[in-house]
Amino acid sequence: RQRGDKPAELKAFEALLQGSRYEGIDVLGTQDSVMNISRDGLQAFYLAHYRPQNTELIITGDIDNQRLEPMIARYFNKANIVSVGAGEDVDTENIANESGDEGIASLTSEPLYLTGAAGQQAGISLLIELGDSRITTDLQYQTMLLEDAVLRAISRRLNDRHIETQSPLLGSYSFPTLVIDRYIGAIGADFAESDRLIAQQFFAGELASLRDHGVGTFEFESVKDSFLNEINGLDAQWLNKRAVDYS
Repeated sequence: RQRGDKPAELKAFEALLQGSRYEGIDVLGTQDSVMNISRDGLQAFYLAHYRPQNTELIITGDIDNQRLEPMIARYFNKANIVSVGAGEDVDTENIANESGDEGIASLTSEPLYLTGAAGQQAGISLLIELGDSRITTDLQYQTMLLEDAVLRAISRRLNDRHIETQSPLLGSYSFPTLVIDRYIGAIGADFAESDRLIAQQFFAGELASLRDHGVGTFEFESVKDSFLNEINGLDAQWLNKRAVDYS
């Protein structure tokens, strides 16, 4: 098969978007779409999507609700945000409401085979469902920190085992990544095409060991302090949040 011009990780990301409102949408556009951009097209897109009623107002600090609520009602009621300016109005009733579920489909156990860009090394990855990015409680945030710590411990395990056994891996990784509305853990390894079978067997064996026995004491100790520091710093992080941190 001919290799594509996109790296495998980008193709995997695009595969995760299948069935969602983002499927088939390239955030950078194509050469043709960029070359054919017009002022009218940009203005129409702006008027359709960059609307005040599509925004979320976030206010932080020492707030007096009795003074703030009338101010919000005065400046952000519907009558004041419909007008576009420059003598033009937009019929907001006819603008499609796209603020519904933006989520991607759940991961499945079906394997996904992808070709990478020219020169890209062969590899194998395991994707794991973690949680929702819309974190609203301390418990959810603590869970996210714990998941991140586990992935860092797994990364340490894979690297140490690679050195101990002189495995054929060229590199390994284990980290969380955000895909639209959900955190997904990615655990994987790269290897030369000629070492595919033995490298995949090594990787599968390490995953099976983690499944059956979990991480060891050494891996746990390597991430424990940073995890506890993050947990103990939750109150300070909360107090130091800015408005942009809530968005």
